[in-house]
Amino acid sequence: MLATVTWLGGNGAWDEASNWDTHSVPSGADDVVIPKSPNNMLSVVSCNGASVHSLTLSDNSTLNLAGTLTLAKGGTIGGVINNSGTIVHQGGERLYFNVGVLNNYGVFELAGDDAQPPDPPTSLIDWL
Repeated sequence: MLATVTWLGGNGAWDEASNWDTHSVPSGADDVVIPKSPNNMLSVVSCNGASVHSLTLSDNSTLNLAGTLTLAKGGTIGGVINNSGTIVHQGGERLYFNVGVLNNYGVFELAGDDAQPPDPPTSLIDWL
């Protein structure tokens, strides 16, 4: 059963359970939400690798990825993803960039027969 797991705000590591509202690190069956921080403070999340069902990254949030992030479906990106690792997008739902930016220093892989490219296409993605 899918569950929504929400970041509690501030800076920190993805793999620290205390940073999530469920007090456990998200798994492949979870819809992950990194919301806009209270008081418009910037949230910076460091991730060395994870597998989730979907990802919603709100504006004023940054995800620094060093490992592999596997998305079973898609998500909505309003913040910034700095990808130095690999993003594997497996599902049939698009990864929407709603004023968000992907700084891609690594690999962005469309895997699976029904994977779709990001929307909007590469105009908001910095392929470095």
